Amino acid sequence: MFVSWVVSIGASVLPLGWLVFRRLVPAHVRATERTARPASAREIGRFLAGDYTGSLFSLAVVYLVPVLVAAQISSSENAYFYIASTIGGTVNLLAINMGASLTVEGSHDPERLAENCRAALRRMAKIMVPVCGGLFLLAPYILAVFGPVTPRRRRCCGGSRSGRRCAW
Repeated sequence: MFVSWVVSIGASVLPLGWLVFRRLVPAHVRATERTARPASAREIGRFLAGDYTGSLFSLAVVYLVPVLVAAQISSSENAYFYIASTIGGTVNLLAINMGASLTVEGSHDPERLAENCRAALRRMAKIMVPVCGGLFLLAPYILAVFGPVTPRRRRCCGGSRSGRRCAW
């Protein structure tokens, strides 16, 4: 298993590094050399303040929530919860990456930020609505691979049955 990862990464790093640093970056520099200007200290500070705060909340959702849940339920229930959490976290990566690309595009052409934001929201909706709908409808079948859904597991994974609920 380790060798397959090392070989695939080794095979991809050199061509991608060449593509990025020999082709894409020089082309970007040529395309923006007339309009590009260095960011001011104030702009960098404003960006870092917002980015830092957003990153803290994003990390809390990704890492703190599973810890809080694990503290409230048994290890077997936590294993069941963590499967659902991992699937949801994978979907969350799309939003994070779209936000990162929107940040880059916004810094490249601030006049088109509103237009780019609307376009990013449309793209995300085209992808996320079917994915979330599919996960919602197929969740019982996807999770059935990992064992039967007991009433206690249903309660601890956000089901609507009355009874003890998990802390999240």
